[in-house]
Amino acid sequence: MSDAAETTIPDLLARLEDIAVPEPVSWMPQTTAWAFLAAALSFAAIAMAIWALRRWRANRYRREALHELGQLEARWAAGDPSAAASVATLLRRVALQIAPRESVASLAGDAWLGFLDDRVKGELFRSGVGRRLLDLAYAPAEGLGLEGDGRAELLARARRWIRFHRA
Repeated sequence: MSDAAETTIPDLLARLEDIAVPEPVSWMPQTTAWAFLAAALSFAAIAMAIWALRRWRANRYRREALHELGQLEARWAAGDPSAAASVATLLRRVALQIAPRESVASLAGDAWLGFLDDRVKGELFRSGVGRRLLDLAYAPAEGLGLEGDGRAELLARARRWIRFHRA
């Protein structure tokens, strides 16, 4: 008991040793295969970012056309008679962005509607209210019978074509 009485708490604390902390794990790959994989993944990520940036820049005309179509829709709803004709003009301008001027500028009638429908899935303009696109540039909007649902349907078809056509 004499040994236990002589050992004090400060003596016991003095005999404690620090916990051994292991070396930190290195983030460097241990084999060359991991290094090649990291390089390949980095290259793929950079290539995808460049591709996405090019695609975003190439589709600038679509974003601008959709913005302009929204403005035309508001003008048409407000009763501006020139807004209806501007929808047809806008589609023609977008078509000139994706095809040579020689093949688009001379199109009229069913050939023009066929050009539009050939570049998107489904028939947007050859049938239904889409055929009224031919009359927009020449007749006043009030005489076309495109009020309410007809106008909304035609604008939806134009929006869909601008968004999803193949260049």
